[in-house]
Amino acid sequence: MTFGKITTRDEHHWQLRAAQVLARLLKHGYDAELPALMWTVTSTGTLIGEASVLQPNADRRAAFEAWAQLLGRHGDRWPEHDRMNGGTHLHLTFSYPTNRGDAKGAIRANLDPADDL
Repeated sequence: MTFGKITTRDEHHWQLRAAQVLARLLKHGYDAELPALMWTVTSTGTLIGEASVLQPNADRRAAFEAWAQLLGRHGDRWPEHDRMNGGTHLHLTFSYPTNRGDAKGAIRANLDPADDL
């Protein structure tokens, strides 16, 4: 089976669908009073939510954990792992069910290394 060339129209369709799913996720987050994440909709329709690096580590972890709890039944949490700079990376991938198939995405947080005082 061969597929045709991916068109700009295809990419816009995927983004529009992902934006509709994002609106639902934001409503769930709003209703549950979850911390806000920075969201990206990719050209392939993938959703990426990330805790703001401008917030302290504890707030980033709390935001990630809150959204991981909401999305956990649709997701696969990766083990925490160390980053090259000594910080920690948190990551969960999800497939959010819709009436037109699953919307794919991930949430993540990058924590800075602990301060050595």
